[in-house]
Amino acid sequence: MWEGGTFTLSLKFTEDYPNVAPDVKFVTKVFHPNVYQDGSICLDILKEQWSPVFDISAILTSIQSLLCDPNPKSPANAEAARLYQENRRAYNRGVRNCVEASWAAAANQGGAASAPATSSAAAAPATAATSTSTTTSLAF
Repeated sequence: MWEGGTFTLSLKFTEDYPNVAPDVKFVTKVFHPNVYQDGSICLDILKEQWSPVFDISAILTSIQSLLCDPNPKSPANAEAARLYQENRRAYNRGVRNCVEASWAAAANQGGAASAPATSSAAAAPATAATSTSTTTSLAF
């Protein structure tokens, strides 16, 4: 049901990475039981199950798997979780709307949604933590 969609993610890494998980959020609107309205993702490997052995590929694979196999018992979006369990047709319609909206978002980015764009934080005082942000897209 997510086929044809291109969803942009923001990944922010602190200097504590890989010991601390990056902050990962969807930039593109996603209707899913495990995605908060602000795009934050409720995924155990990004929280309490984080391990320094996880790389970006493992994170993206886990997110892709979560999209296809939601966990409605740990809802970040109560309405999506309810529809997923009680009215799959309405849930699928919400997903399809997000897929179609992702096409417009990708077009607004000049069609280069699949090319990662990387930017580093500006020079900061030695006492401040620095971070690196990466934007990438997950396509189905």
